[in-house]
Amino acid sequence: WANALGNSTWIGNAPTAGPVGTDPAWGYYQYTTQFTAVGGTGYSGTFDVMADDTAEILLNGVVIVPFGALGSDSHCADSGISCRGGDMVPVSGLSLLSGPGANLLTFVVEQAGTQALNQDPSGLDFTATLATSAVPEPTSLALLGTGLVSAASLFYRKRQIA
Repeated sequence: WANALGNSTWIGNAPTAGPVGTDPAWGYYQYTTQFTAVGGTGYSGTFDVMADDTAEILLNGVVIVPFGALGSDSHCADSGISCRGGDMVPVSGLSLLSGPGANLLTFVVEQAGTQALNQDPSGLDFTATLATSAVPEPTSLALLGTGLVSAASLFYRKRQIA
């Protein structure tokens, strides 16, 4: 296991979950959190995630990061989100809802495990950053357009006089 991600908290199936110390049944475990945002489209950012054994991420019920491939060792995924270290996953083109707690972020952790040394926790550690690019308001666009037309007409008149 890699060290915990900075500014994050491990969440797991049991209060003693660590990245070690529990031995849950094999299967799928779901963890959710709600957050508030200014609604709109065009959000992008990153998720830095570590999960045992792998995980998928859903935003408001839509998969935005799929499960990784567990591969040959059935412990940490060979690709995608794994427990070997923090996996920085970029996302873009997301739509968020307005209102307190209107957005639901869901992590589904696949727990396959080998139960080696009784250290086979189910859980994840993550941090996330999402932002939207500023979109000019219509009044600003109209003002910019008027300025460009005025500048172009002055340039045209100056060329006509010369």
